[in-house]
Amino acid sequence: MKHVYFTGLFILSLLLCRTAPANAQLATFQRLYHKTGDLQLFSGEAAPDGGFVLGGIVEDGAVSRPIMLKLDCSGEVAWVKTLGTSSTVQNVFTRVAVTPDSGAVLLCNVGQFNAYSIVVLRVDKNGNTLWRKIINQSSGDNGGYGIANTADGGFIITGYTNRYGSETPGSSYRDVYLLKLDGSGNLVWTKTYGNKSAYDEGTSVIQTSDGGYAVCGRFIDQGTFYAFLLKTDPTGNPQFMRTYGDTLHSSWAFAVRQMADGGYALAGSTTVLQQNFQSFGDNFVLRTNMNGDTLWTQGFHGLPNSFENASSLVLDAQENLVIGVATASYATIGFVPNKHLVARFGSNGALQTAKLLNTGGSHYPVVAAHPDGGYLVTGFTNNYLGLDFTGLVIKTDANLEAGCYTQDATIQTVTRSLPIQVRTPTYTTASGGLATNYATETTLSLLDSALCQVAAPALMADFSVGAGCPGAPLQFTNESSTGVTGYVWDFGDPGSGADNSSTLPDPTHVFAQAGMYDVRLTVTNGCQTETVTLPVLVDQPPMVNLGPDTVFCSGETYLLDAGIAGAQYEWNTGTTGQTLTVSDSGLYAVKVFVGVCAATDTVLVRESTCDLLNIPNAFTPDGDGNNDTWSPILGSDYTVRLLRIFSRWGEEVFTSINANFAWNGQHNGEDSPSDVYAFYLELNYKGAVVTRKGDIVLLR
Repeated sequence: MKHVYFTGLFILSLLLCRTAPANAQLATFQRLYHKTGDLQLFSGEAAPDGGFVLGGIVEDGAVSRPIMLKLDCSGEVAWVKTLGTSSTVQNVFTRVAVTPDSGAVLLCNVGQFNAYSIVVLRVDKNGNTLWRKIINQSSGDNGGYGIANTADGGFIITGYTNRYGSETPGSSYRDVYLLKLDGSGNLVWTKTYGNKSAYDEGTSVIQTSDGGYAVCGRFIDQGTFYAFLLKTDPTGNPQFMRTYGDTLHSSWAFAVRQMADGGYALAGSTTVLQQNFQSFGDNFVLRTNMNGDTLWTQGFHGLPNSFENASSLVLDAQENLVIGVATASYATIGFVPNKHLVARFGSNGALQTAKLLNTGGSHYPVVAAHPDGGYLVTGFTNNYLGLDFTGLVIKTDANLEAGCYTQDATIQTVTRSLPIQVRTPTYTTASGGLATNYATETTLSLLDSALCQVAAPALMADFSVGAGCPGAPLQFTNESSTGVTGYVWDFGDPGSGADNSSTLPDPTHVFAQAGMYDVRLTVTNGCQTETVTLPVLVDQPPMVNLGPDTVFCSGETYLLDAGIAGAQYEWNTGTTGQTLTVSDSGLYAVKVFVGVCAATDTVLVRESTCDLLNIPNAFTPDGDGNNDTWSPILGSDYTVRLLRIFSRWGEEVFTSINANFAWNGQHNGEDSPSDVYAFYLELNYKGAVVTRKGDIVLLR
């Protein structure tokens, strides 16, 4: 893209600013976009790919055309679209909406005064046209003022019409218009809301958390303009409407947002702090509950006080209200008092800060949020390059600083509570509309110039993760630098199939097997891409075995052993040691922790009188036929699992798994000497295991 440089004040500003290298993400900038003739920008949004989409109107020879352009992440023009012909009058509300795939839609109006039609253009991220639709072509007066994405991939539009509803085509009166398009531009449904011979318009629309819609604008109530808030269900059926203002005054809401508590915030212009509707308007912002009843109201203006208008509203992460203002108040350098102001109010209505982003000659700013916590302010100016209007795009940081031509105006900003009425107006509803393909589309070339720009810090990819176990969700926390617009995770676990990747900032993943995994995170801000790969350990769960269910004899105890040294233990008895000595029947359970992994086991231990078990403690293997062998005397419920006999020196002298064994006192074919021997006996008893230990006296 060709860059044009100028002398005097403009070249001085270029020399004083840090400039960003090519293809660098910009932290802050002020840039101009221009050609011979006027270029006026009325809206802009940041795209997921790091760029920006802008909408407005441009002089193209003898005609004016709606325009949409895409900037890359460094502020360079990527592509330009123009379509149809129109005048500026009904295109000060030209709006863009960025789609999740970094594509965009443009809402504008074509035609002439009192005979406009609504046009919607959808493009992909490269500017390729997907479809163009014209609504109510050559049929009454129709205007589109606000557009938003919907959860189903379609779009919701508000504006006005006199082709359908209570008004008559050809008249200067209008009803509020609400239209739902699907993702292919097909008209799904329409609704009008208004009264006969009244001038009612919708300005901004959002989809609400319940799937319905909230619309704001201006509405004739008691013979004068009131700001309004309309809440509908998902098909446009009204649930409530509230108006805000006063008789003999003029109020207009230009932006609506929904708060986390389900209530709403409105921003716009009102004369209720002035003499009457013929006075210059002041800005207002107000909060309502979910039914539209006001929680607080705030009017504000600059010193000295002149005309101004709160054009737009976004919420930050703390639900502070950030408001774009077109103002002629405050001190002016030059002969044109119009300026851009951005003000931030707390969720309680208290002014936090206000910043002027130029000193004069600049018009119609609209503020939008940026993923890095800063803001995009779109408008136009004739303050820098001459008499023609040029598009002005400003990127601020989170503190509303834009790198140059920024002035703190907080102490010159006056706030006052609004003495407004809140009413429930009457109105009628209707439906009707026709969407057809629209063929007119052209393009043109633009010049761009940087007033100032500062590169964002270098992109960094990083993440953290806690310890994990197989089969349990492992939480990953993104710790990359700010301004990231895209994430791609590879968990190094191909066995998990489609779950091996994610595009969420902070995903979870379930590893089926223990081990070390190389997890890769790739992030992008639309300009740069960075990757980090870190090893992630998934611990091996412990193996715990308390053995089979067992029986112990009355008067004795039984030792349970969890068997993992150095682990942590939780027994269902409340004890925390590796072993547990039990003396009562019951179901015993242990949970064993090694790191964050755990395993459990249970065993049923039963107490028995063992009255069918008799174990002799001595025998005399002298060949006299009396007491020559040793064996336990078992009842019918017992069978032998294992018998082992040891000398006093620990030598095993006899072993057997035969239920019909008898030890004859010999070892390796020779008589064992008279002595005391130890035995260990395992028995099956009614499905459980009984163990006995003791001594045997061998006498010769």
